[in-house]
Amino acid sequence: MPTLCYGYAASDKWLLAEGARLGIKNPGGNHHKRQVAISAVSSAIWMQSKIMFCSAVDRVHVPSPDGGPGSYAWCFTLASENPPNVNVPRFYGRDVPESLVPEASYRFLKALLRVDHGPSFYYSVI
Repeated sequence: MPTLCYGYAASDKWLLAEGARLGIKNPGGNHHKRQVAISAVSSAIWMQSKIMFCSAVDRVHVPSPDGGPGSYAWCFTLASENPPNVNVPRFYGRDVPESLVPEASYRFLKALLRVDHGPSFYYSVI
């Protein structure tokens, strides 16, 4: 059963572009090599975000705004229904109290991802 994650999603395309900006080469063509590059970029952002020890990076489904099939992305998970480790806060349903994930704890991540909105809910696919 998929786990509900609360955080920020970044597409493979965005992560590869961000990797190029950071000097991490996109190997192109080979799916496995692209995933290694995406993992390197995700890890770099995750470590720079200052929330590494209280968050996780999960593969999630992002619904399409027009009701289509949606897409997959990597989520910088700030809280989860079923956390992958003991450091990620647990929540139940779609009620995440601000005290569980205060904005001060993820403000730097928002800046790194260049987003101006709060975290969203996504279902994990792994």
